[in-house]
Amino acid sequence: MTVIAMQNGAEGESQRVPIPIIALTADTMPDNQDRCSDAGMNDFITKPITKD
Repeated sequence: MTVIAMQNGAEGESQRVPIPIIALTADTMPDNQDRCSDAGMNDFITKPITKD
C-alpha cells in the first residue's frame, strides 16, 4: 500500500484531513529520498537525529 492510498483512506474519501508522512531512515543515498517522495511522503529525515 502506498502512502497516497493510506492518506485517501479505504474508501478513497475526497474530503480528508491531510496527514503528514515523514520518512525516518538511516539510508542517506539520494535515490532513497526520491523513492520516498514518489511514494507520496511529505518529508525525509535521516538518522541519527541531533537535538539543536
